[in-house]
Order: sequence, then structure tokens, then C-alpha cells
Amino acid sequence: MMIEVEEDWRTPFIALITDQMVLEDKIEHEKLAQRSANYIVIGKELYKKAASTGILMKCIPRNEGINLLHEIHSETCGNQVASGTLVSKAFRSAFYWPTAVADAKELIQRCKGC
Repeated sequence: MMIEVEEDWRTPFIALITDQMVLEDKIEHEKLAQRSANYIVIGKELYKKAASTGILMKCIPRNEGINLLHEIHSETCGNQVASGTLVSKAFRSAFYWPTAVADAKELIQRCKGC
């Protein structure tokens, strides 16, 4: 049985910001460079600057984000919580990952109590 290992979405951002990495595909490099403008590396950690507040949100791997959503959801389960509410609570806790909205929707759809 093969276990699929998910690539860490943060790796290209960290490599670009800290190592000035250049992608062979110029178009992909330009996209990544534009998207990385909202990110900063402190130590070895990646942070995203929230556009509205300027607050730094720690970027976490998707599996940690899903675990965070489960934690938040377990506190509110039975209250018919919306996926947007889960995501906003995670983001207000200063954590970020790009698939948060889709992950929250999937969690709500699977929850028998919601």
C-alpha cells in the first residue's frame, strides 16, 4: 500500500524569498513572485500579511490546518456553524493555509451533527 505524501505548499514561497530561487518556467516564476509579495519569512517560518490589517498569520501545512478546523468545529458542533465562520476563527487565530475555505466546506458536509 502506497501512502501519498502531500507537497508542502509553503516550500516554493520560502525558497523564493530566502534563497532567491528561480523557477525554470518564467511564467510560473512570475506568478509565484507576485503571490510571494504578501509573504515574509521569519527564522524558518513563513507568514502571510493580512491585507486588511497587516497582521502576520503563520502559514501552516494543510494537514495542520485541517486539524485546527476540527478543533474549532468540535467546540461549536451542533450550532450549525458555517464553513466561513470556521475559517474566520482559524484566520483570527493568526493561522493561514490556502485551502482553508474548501477544507472547511468539506468538514461541514461530512459532519453528521451539522
